[in-house]
Amino acid sequence: MHRRCCFFCQSLAFKVPGLILHNFPTDIELRKIWLTRCGYTEKEFLRHNKLCSLHLDENSYKNTKSKKLLKKNALPTKFKKISKFNFAVECEQSTSEMAMNVSVENILETPKRSKRLCYIGDIATPDLSTPKRAKQHFNLAKLKILKQRRKIKTLQQRVKRLQKKY
Repeated sequence: MHRRCCFFCQSLAFKVPGLILHNFPTDIELRKIWLTRCGYTEKEFLRHNKLCSLHLDENSYKNTKSKKLLKKNALPTKFKKISKFNFAVECEQSTSEMAMNVSVENILETPKRSKRLCYIGDIATPDLSTPKRAKQHFNLAKLKILKQRRKIKTLQQRVKRLQKKY
């Protein structure tokens, strides 16, 4: 199912007022820079993927009277970063108390997107973890079965016609 949403944050244009979805550059080198800034590779990129205006600075646009135009050398810069956070874990033991402070600095890794599932055999248990995903994969399986039934029916008809002919 193809939706018009941001490749990085899945923001939908009709839900966020003023949101603009931009195509990735056709220039391969510039597109590679965009993808690395988003944390993706060229293999994960599809031609219809878009990036929303939430990830671009205001300086990345040319001001015109009618609409915002993206400059050719614009680069995405705004991505949510997990900043420093501290938490304490306290364990009580019969002889002593133990406290551990853990701090993590600037986690910049983004989760890798999984490949699009094209075949029923590609579906794994985690893909069915939510009702929405389960329904999508169930509908995918139903559609595949219907296509195969149609194919079988047309092939059977072809065989019958050829048998009558000879």
